[in-house]
Amino acid sequence: MIGVLTDGRNNAVAAELFELFKTPWEFFHPGRPYDVLLVVGREVPEAVTAKLLIIYGSEELECDRALGLVVRADDCNSGRLCGKRPG
Repeated sequence: MIGVLTDGRNNAVAAELFELFKTPWEFFHPGRPYDVLLVVGREVPEAVTAKLLIIYGSEELECDRALGLVVRADDCNSGRLCGKRPG
């Protein structure tokens, strides 16, 4: 099962995406294990159980800092943000 945890602003987009591809999914429920947990635009809760954790967002999060990632504007001037380890 795919779990989705958003910042609230992206709930409708998430629902439309997974329904379009007819993929089984649900909004995140604390304490429930997931095969994949997709976290969009917010911090990851401390106690999550997932085989694969995907964190996506355009702003720097605490998990970025904990992993030593620096969020910056992409060099191609596309307006996209990317995370890269310094050095």
